[in-house]
Amino acid sequence: MSKIRRQRLVLCAALLGAGAFGTSLFHTPTATAQAANRPVPAKVAAQAEDEERGITEPSEMSELAFALPGVVVDVPVKLGNLVKKGQLLAQQDESVEKAELIVRMQEKQEALLQITAAEKEYATKKVVFERQDKLLKSNNLTSKTEWETAKLDMEIAQVRGELAKETVKKTDAQIEEQQIKINLKKLLAPYDGIVKKIDADRGETGDPQKPAMVVVSNNPLWVKIDLPSEKAKNLKADGKQVLQVRYADEGEWHPAKVIFLDPVVDAASGTRIVRLEMQNEPNRESGLQVLVKLPPIDRTSPTVAGPAGAK
Repeated sequence: MSKIRRQRLVLCAALLGAGAFGTSLFHTPTATAQAANRPVPAKVAAQAEDEERGITEPSEMSELAFALPGVVVDVPVKLGNLVKKGQLLAQQDESVEKAELIVRMQEKQEALLQITAAEKEYATKKVVFERQDKLLKSNNLTSKTEWETAKLDMEIAQVRGELAKETVKKTDAQIEEQQIKINLKKLLAPYDGIVKKIDADRGETGDPQKPAMVVVSNNPLWVKIDLPSEKAKNLKADGKQVLQVRYADEGEWHPAKVIFLDPVVDAASGTRIVRLEMQNEPNRESGLQVLVKLPPIDRTSPTVAGPAGAK
């Protein structure tokens, strides 16, 4: 083997050895300074023993769909809009229902006129019958047939009035039905909240089987915790017990009421779902991680093996 070739092999071995030990033959002060100045990722805040992690959730979330098929003519809100309870979110065409309502109201008006006419006719026929009745009782000055005819005419007039009143009741029900249909053509906000999703556009046909909009309420917020069963022993879901909650990215603690304790422990993880309710004055979004400070565990209390009263 030539001398030059042996020198090359030695140099390659040196380079490979330097790489294996994490060193560089071309190390420079500039590279060292750049490595020292690289940002170090921030560490997640330490979790104390009496703290558990949770996630904020909307206290209400509603998937809103139209109750009836119909063409959407207006969507006056946009994604992320704050809405008030009862505010119009989307509108279907209601021209057919309004036209039907006008017809029913006209029918009611006609029935009311029929009632007035029937009452006047009844009053007239009653006078005729009473005259015939007096004549019949006064030495038979009228025939029995004339008396019966007058009585029948009076009763028919009375029945006509009753039928007209029934027609009014029927049209009232139809009018109410049409008004309900018209109201169902509107999609209204069920509570103060935020528009999370819109799946309705002008010109589309609203499908009762498909949500047209999703509205959520982030005030108050709910906090969901998957809490080890042992740590949940001292909690009471009576709305009076208050725990402290803080966001993972801030140091301020916020009060939150215990509103729900899952009565069933998850056998695989040994945890129970605990839900808290807290006010959201900062108007923060839901879905954020939080830390929950728990009360001290009373280890002197006996462990409950089953429901209260079980033997």
